Amino acid sequence: MLPSFQIQAGWESPFTLELDLEFCPNEECINILKILKSGCTSDCDADIIYLTDIVISRIHEKNYNIKTLNQSDPFFILVRYTFQYLNSRKYEEIFNSRRIYIHDIFNNYLKNEPLDSSPHPVTPPPPPAVETKSKIQNIKDTVKEVSVPKIMKKAKKN
Repeated sequence: MLPSFQIQAGWESPFTLELDLEFCPNEECINILKILKSGCTSDCDADIIYLTDIVISRIHEKNYNIKTLNQSDPFFILVRYTFQYLNSRKYEEIFNSRRIYIHDIFNNYLKNEPLDSSPHPVTPPPPPAVETKSKIQNIKDTVKEVSVPKIMKKAKKN
C-alpha cells in the first residue's frame, strides 16, 4: 500500500491514500511510477521499492509467456520504465540489487525455454543389455584358457 505524500511543504493530509498495486493495471502502475519519480524524495523510496516488487511478481507470473507479448504491450513498457528508473539510481544498493534481479529474470524468461517443455519428446532410457549367447561363449572360452594350478599330487600305484 502506498501512503499519501505531502503536496506542499509543511502541509499534512489528514487522509492516507492507499493503492493496492497488485490489482492495478500496468498502465496505472506506469503513471504511479512517473508520479513517484517526479516527487523523488526519500519518502517515495519505499513506495518505489514496493512497486518494483510488484513488477518482479508480474514478471514471474508471465514467465516464459513474455516471448509472445508485443513490445508495445503495457507490461513491457512498465518493466522497461521500472528498469530505467532503477538504473538511474544504480549506485544505491537497494535499487541496484532489484535492477540486476529484474534484468536477470526477464532475460532468462525471454531467451531460454522452459525446462519441462522440450521440442523433442523425451525417450526413456534403453533397457539393460541382455547377454547374448556369443558373449557367454566368449566368457567360457576365456575361462578355459586360464590354467588352474594343480594342488593335489597323484597317488602312487603299487
